[in-house]
Amino acid sequence: MSMTESQPRERTLESPRAPAPIIAARSVVKSFTTRGKESVILDGITLDINEGDFVTIVGPSGCGKTTFLQLIAGLQPMTAGSIAFDGVDIVVPPAGAVYVFQQYGKSVFPWRTVLGNVCFGLEGKGLSKAKREGIARDQLALVGLAGFEHHYPSQLSGGMQQRLAIARALAPGPRMLLMDEPFSALDALTRAKLQKLVLDIWQKLGITVVFVTHDIEEALLLSTRVIALHKSPANIDIDLAIDFPHPRNPLTLGEDSEFLAKRRTLLSSIYRQEGIEYDGGVM
Repeated sequence: MSMTESQPRERTLESPRAPAPIIAARSVVKSFTTRGKESVILDGITLDINEGDFVTIVGPSGCGKTTFLQLIAGLQPMTAGSIAFDGVDIVVPPAGAVYVFQQYGKSVFPWRTVLGNVCFGLEGKGLSKAKREGIARDQLALVGLAGFEHHYPSQLSGGMQQRLAIARALAPGPRMLLMDEPFSALDALTRAKLQKLVLDIWQKLGITVVFVTHDIEEALLLSTRVIALHKSPANIDIDLAIDFPHPRNPLTLGEDSEFLAKRRTLLSSIYRQEGIEYDGGVM
């Protein structure tokens, strides 16, 4: 089966929703015990994510955004509650999900070439070397890294390394990408290019994306839905549908009255919890 055949089809307006959510979180609690004292990070989160959605999680620093993403990824155990991926409770990392780290250096192997990095996720699948490399080259072309197959990560810019991390994540044909502030360490121009890249990939492949960011404008630009968490112990403060049409141009979208209203709603939630005051009052 070719890589094109193994990936979901390109998104169209007529594509039906899955009858059941791909992620179903029920009363999720996560706490840590340090020196005999328990700290509750997540407190009873219940949330469904539909297949094909682009859901972004925002909230104050330290509210548990990354912790919740890691629970979905099966990288940490829950204290209570459950999270199911396609109807199966997550106790280990689900095969259909791939995690892209904030620090792209954690997502790539410095001792492997660009091509070797992308091939890594295909090893052990019974594919020939030629087949693995063919799929890897297709993914590198998708993220704009064709011609860099024999470079090493250290020879790439930060933005190119993050493109490599995305290509490696996509190579096995996942149903869901989990992205933890993947662009936070990049300059504004590189970040804008990668935002467009991720939107293009999401639209083309129809995969589910769960994205964590501190940037409200980024969340509104990318998402079909934005979840704002309370400050720790976290629960859901705002669940906001985002229905701006595609393609989304950040230059014009940022001037749209609905965009500005949604931005104010989300920022007000964060400012209120952080005690940030303007004009003599708390936002």
